[in-house]
Amino acid sequence: MNERAGRTIPAGPTSWKMETNGPTLPPPAALPELLRSHVLARVPACAGDLVALHQALTLRCVPKREALSRPGDVARDLYFVESGCLRCHATDLRGVDHVLRFAVEGWWISDFHSYFTGESSSYGVDALEESRLLVLSREQEQRLCAEHPVLARYFLGLLEGMAVATHRRLVLLLSGSVRERYDEFVSSDRDLAQRLPQHQIASYLGVTPESLSRVRGRIAKRLPPKPRSREPR
Repeated sequence: MNERAGRTIPAGPTSWKMETNGPTLPPPAALPELLRSHVLARVPACAGDLVALHQALTLRCVPKREALSRPGDVARDLYFVESGCLRCHATDLRGVDHVLRFAVEGWWISDFHSYFTGESSSYGVDALEESRLLVLSREQEQRLCAEHPVLARYFLGLLEGMAVATHRRLVLLLSGSVRERYDEFVSSDRDLAQRLPQHQIASYLGVTPESLSRVRGRIAKRLPPKPRSREPR
């Protein structure tokens, strides 16, 4: 794990360990509204649940291209993105990059296989933009789930949503055309599709940037999709 020394800063009834490579930022005195809303939209958490979650988190600010973890590490943290953009990815022996998932504001990310199994990761997590993150360790997450059943429901719900999304994506990767994969990506998050550079989207869709460029060109010209047998991958 790419760990950095941090310093503890008092923050009201609790304290936060803030880790940063960039400018020093004051930690929030309470659970940030973005995460608070994220939790309350999914489970009926009480004030005590939210306070416990707040106390379990650390704040980390990372610059663009900073690696939070690398292949071979064991993923020990979950990252909630307050601002910025992260990706979970790996580069194969041919030098081709493969993006497993992205995370922008309001999303959690890690290499979940390594995080839950304790096995060495095949993927790394890094910042595509300067990012402000709330970090929850595996140890703290397990403690929260044991002591606060409503938070256990919250994290279980996140896993269920991720499993459904992963299944849908796998079906598209196995049988969908480049156009179908791209259309699904755009329909699921249009802002993200406009925010990311083309080569990152291509890596996520499992296609070359050139193939994606051709598809986007046809969409821009309002042309119908090519027959699948002729569409390059």
